[in-house]
Amino acid sequence: MKKLEIAVVQLDRAIELFLNEKDYICCITLAGAAEEIFGKYLTHNGKKSFSDDAPYKIRECFDVEDNDSKIRNDHLNFVKNELKHFNVPDREQINVYWEGQAFMMLSRAVINYVNITDEESSLINRFHQWTLNNSERIKETAQQSDIS
Repeated sequence: MKKLEIAVVQLDRAIELFLNEKDYICCITLAGAAEEIFGKYLTHNGKKSFSDDAPYKIRECFDVEDNDSKIRNDHLNFVKNELKHFNVPDREQINVYWEGQAFMMLSRAVINYVNITDEESSLINRFHQWTLNNSERIKETAQQSDIS
């Protein structure tokens, strides 16, 4: 099976977990894996992925001086990495707004997917409709994260 096909399966399942089951933790993990595969594919083909552009935009909007790697690790991929690793033994708990984090990771994967295919699946269309219906709530609560 091709890596892009695997990433599509991961993205589709992540969307289903988000919309139908509200399993945000597994959604983040699967969407994060798909986003990474799609992103590497774009980079290998001379195109920019979400993660390629995001550090520049974060520096521009928030006057952050961190390098690209630090922005990716400390901001963009922090929750995804916390779900996969136990790197900091004294940080045994994560309290984040799970729905918002899942929404962001799914959005990143969808952006990369659409940049590759120039099309949207029926599941992506459902996710976009959910986004339109819930955008104000997501904006209001997306910053409710506390890592302890």
